[in-house]
Amino acid sequence: MKRKKVRGAVFVLALLLFCGAALWFFWPELMSRLGWREKGLGPAPSRSTADEKIFEEDRRKLNELLKKRQP
Repeated sequence: MKRKKVRGAVFVLALLLFCGAALWFFWPELMSRLGWREKGLGPAPSRSTADEKIFEEDRRKLNELLKKRQP
Protein backbone atom coordinates (compact mmCIF):
# COMPACT_ATOMS: atom_id res chain seq x y z
CA MET A 1 0.00 0.00 0.00
CA LYS A 2 2.87 2.36 0.80
CA ARG A 3 4.37 1.65 -2.60
CA LYS A 4 1.28 3.06 -4.34
CA LYS A 5 1.42 6.19 -2.16
CA VAL A 6 5.07 6.73 -3.04
CA ARG A 7 4.34 6.26 -6.75
CA GLY A 8 1.46 8.71 -6.51
CA ALA A 9 3.63 11.28 -4.72
CA VAL A 10 6.38 10.92 -7.31
CA PHE A 11 3.85 11.31 -10.11
CA VAL A 12 2.36 14.44 -8.54
CA LEU A 13 5.81 15.91 -7.99
CA ALA A 14 6.83 15.20 -11.59
CA LEU A 15 3.58 16.72 -12.84
CA LEU A 16 4.12 19.87 -10.78
CA LEU A 17 7.68 20.23 -12.05
CA PHE A 18 6.54 19.78 -15.64
CA CYS A 19 3.75 22.35 -15.27
CA GLY A 20 6.12 24.81 -13.61
CA ALA A 21 8.68 24.45 -16.40
CA ALA A 22 5.98 24.87 -19.06
CA LEU A 23 4.65 27.99 -17.34
CA TRP A 24 8.15 29.45 -17.10
CA PHE A 25 8.81 28.70 -20.78
CA PHE A 26 5.50 30.07 -22.09
CA TRP A 27 5.16 33.04 -19.69
CA PRO A 28 6.02 35.77 -22.28
CA GLU A 29 3.48 34.31 -24.71
CA LEU A 30 0.83 34.18 -21.99
CA MET A 31 1.52 37.79 -21.02
CA SER A 32 1.07 39.00 -24.57
CA ARG A 33 -2.06 36.91 -25.17
CA LEU A 34 -3.70 38.12 -21.98
CA GLY A 35 -2.89 41.71 -22.89
CA TRP A 36 -0.82 42.44 -19.80
CA ARG A 37 1.96 44.09 -21.79
CA GLU A 38 -0.41 46.71 -23.18
CA LYS A 39 -1.62 47.54 -19.67
CA GLY A 40 1.91 48.01 -18.41
CA LEU A 41 2.00 45.04 -16.03
CA GLY A 42 5.03 43.53 -17.69
CA PRO A 43 8.12 44.81 -19.44
CA ALA A 44 7.76 45.17 -23.17
CA PRO A 45 10.62 43.75 -25.20
CA SER A 46 12.66 46.52 -26.75
CA ARG A 47 14.34 46.15 -30.09
CA SER A 48 17.44 48.15 -30.73
CA THR A 49 17.76 50.04 -33.97
CA ALA A 50 21.26 48.64 -34.49
CA ASP A 51 19.87 45.10 -34.64
CA GLU A 52 17.17 46.21 -37.07
CA LYS A 53 19.77 47.84 -39.33
CA ILE A 54 21.85 44.68 -39.33
CA PHE A 55 18.82 42.61 -40.30
CA GLU A 56 17.94 45.04 -43.08
CA GLU A 57 21.49 44.94 -44.45
CA ASP A 58 21.51 41.14 -44.40
CA ARG A 59 18.15 41.03 -46.16
CA ARG A 60 19.40 43.40 -48.86
CA LYS A 61 22.53 41.31 -49.42
CA LEU A 62 20.47 38.14 -49.70
CA ASN A 63 18.10 39.77 -52.17
CA GLU A 64 21.05 40.87 -54.30
CA LEU A 65 22.50 37.37 -54.28
CA LEU A 66 19.16 35.87 -55.26
CA LYS A 67 18.79 38.33 -58.13
CA LYS A 68 22.26 37.46 -59.41
CA ARG A 69 21.53 33.73 -59.34
CA GLN A 70 18.26 33.97 -61.23
CA PRO A 71 18.69 33.29 -64.98
